[in-house]
Amino acid sequence: MIDRLYCVSYDGYEHLTDKFYMDIPGLRKKLFVIKLGTITNNSKKINCLTEDVFKIVSCSSIIPLKRLDLIVDALSELNDIKEEIEWHHFGSGSEMRVIEDGLCKINNVNINVFFNGHLENEKILERYQLDKFNLFVNVSDSEGIPVSIMEAMSFGIPCLARNVGGISEIINSENGYLLENEIDAKYLSNVLKEIIFSREKLNIKSFNAFKTWEKHFNADINFPLFSKSLLDFILSFKA
Repeated sequence: MIDRLYCVSYDGYEHLTDKFYMDIPGLRKKLFVIKLGTITNNSKKINCLTEDVFKIVSCSSIIPLKRLDLIVDALSELNDIKEEIEWHHFGSGSEMRVIEDGLCKINNVNINVFFNGHLENEKILERYQLDKFNLFVNVSDSEGIPVSIMEAMSFGIPCLARNVGGISEIINSENGYLLENEIDAKYLSNVLKEIIFSREKLNIKSFNAFKTWEKHFNADINFPLFSKSLLDFILSFKA
């Protein structure tokens, strides 16, 4: 009975058409893709990646789906690395105790972990503005196109994520690191090690990450497009 349905990713669009095409006549005419976006106070200043400390950041609920255990295990594989590394996580959840217990596997004194708990969105964006984060990491088992990645890119932070859901619609080899769907901690640690020791590439990816957000995930552009599309449809429907 729905007249129109908007998807936030082409992956979602394809999923719906594949699953319900035979059951719902005219389904493709009802489905449209208009992507989400974020608003940032950082529309001109791209994040500077010059810190001696390599700073990893993640932002999600601490639940099994988000696979923070993969990050913990990957960092534990870097016990021989001499570079100073920090991992900052924003978010809380039911698996907090499990993830904290797993930190004992990280024996490298050069690796420091900071769990910031749940913060208001404005506070997180302030941290993105002030801290020089080198890499945003998302290793979830399932995703759409995460708003958290859009926010990170709006501050010129290159992103790393598994190729699940609509991730490939925002991350590519030019603006970040798109990993295989099936990965383990050893694979992730090797990728992190390669990134840490080729940090000069991050400046280019930082610029491209910001440009990806600016062109495709800027709320100042996407939200008016959605509003206009919705209004035009309502007016034509009434006519």
